[in-house]
Amino acid sequence: MDKQITMNGLGRGTIVAWGVALLLAGFGLGRVLSQVKPPTAAPVLPAMAVRILRVYPHPQGDCLTLSGTIAPLHKAVLSTRLAGLITYLPWHTGDRIAQGAVVARIDTQDMAGQTAAARSNVAQAAAEVARIQATLEQLQAQALQNLAALHLAQINQQRSAWLTREGAIPQAQLDQANDTLAEAKAVLAQTKAAIRQARAAVRQAQAALGQAQAQVVTALADQSYGQVVAPFNGVVTEKLASPGEVTNPYSPSGTALIKIQDSDHLQLEVPVPEQNATDVKLGEPIAVQVAGHNYPGHIGQIVPAADPQSRTFLVKVPLDRPSGLMAGMYGQINLPIAGTRSVITIPQAALVHQGQLTGVYVVDQTHQRAELRWLEVGKPAAGQVRVLAGLVGGDQVILTHSPQLQDGQPVRVLSQYN
Repeated sequence: MDKQITMNGLGRGTIVAWGVALLLAGFGLGRVLSQVKPPTAAPVLPAMAVRILRVYPHPQGDCLTLSGTIAPLHKAVLSTRLAGLITYLPWHTGDRIAQGAVVARIDTQDMAGQTAAARSNVAQAAAEVARIQATLEQLQAQALQNLAALHLAQINQQRSAWLTREGAIPQAQLDQANDTLAEAKAVLAQTKAAIRQARAAVRQAQAALGQAQAQVVTALADQSYGQVVAPFNGVVTEKLASPGEVTNPYSPSGTALIKIQDSDHLQLEVPVPEQNATDVKLGEPIAVQVAGHNYPGHIGQIVPAADPQSRTFLVKVPLDRPSGLMAGMYGQINLPIAGTRSVITIPQAALVHQGQLTGVYVVDQTHQRAELRWLEVGKPAAGQVRVLAGLVGGDQVILTHSPQLQDGQPVRVLSQYN
């Protein structure tokens, strides 16, 4: 009985003690839990609107990279064949000259005198032609009169001959009729000879008139060399003479004054190996790379003669928009040559670079998210790169190049190119 009472007393004390302990423990745990913050959720990236390119393998031939020099489509050395003093030549290197503008003037006083003399000769020759032509017309009129006289003399002679046979007139009258007929024939022959001489004189006078007119044309042409005009819009690249100098008319090409070139119309002149002659097609579009930029062009001219030393022939590629280029710059083309294979190409602007790695963002078509994929690419050409590894046909390459685009970010396709 006593033992039971003692155990019951101890049980109540133990229960109280444990209760107090649990209460204190609960109070401390609550303070600790109140200081623990719940984990922060990862931020949700907004969907970005993108443009995509669906890539497919396509046949592409190998290319031969060729180098050349940018040259003007038009260039000229302006000169004069006139002997005289240079009175006007105000241009300097770098000046722009408009087509038709006066480049230089040469003193042409001597030439003006020669032109006036040649015109005077023309007037004299024309007057001589007119005089001889009038004489010819008079002779032709006289020939008609002589022909009529001859016809009358023939009639009289025939009548006199008949009358003499009939005994109606004496023989002396017939002899007179015969003399008149012979004289009429002689006069007509003389007139015809004079007409032939007059016609020959007319031809000679007309030839002299032609020569005199040619002298006027030559004198005017020589005088025109006193004013040199620009044949096209261009820029002065070199000044070869100065005002006050006397030109040399004995040089085969005349006296050179300035050099100009058309800097607005340029072309790449590139030598092509003779074994690739069949790969060059006249009119074929081709891009020209100059200083890291691409310029559209086309095969404009193929010089049909190979250089026997280098075994190359010259190809000229006019540039459609040569803004920023100058003659003498270095340029390249990638000439497609025979042989094809299937490749995937993408715009160079779509590439993403991180350190030594190169890749692109593609669309994860299952989750509609951007996926950064690393690639192995070839050398850029005309704004495109050949993908050697990393893409397959049907992949959707994101063209929108934005620094805010991240791997795994949701995307929304705005437009698609194939």
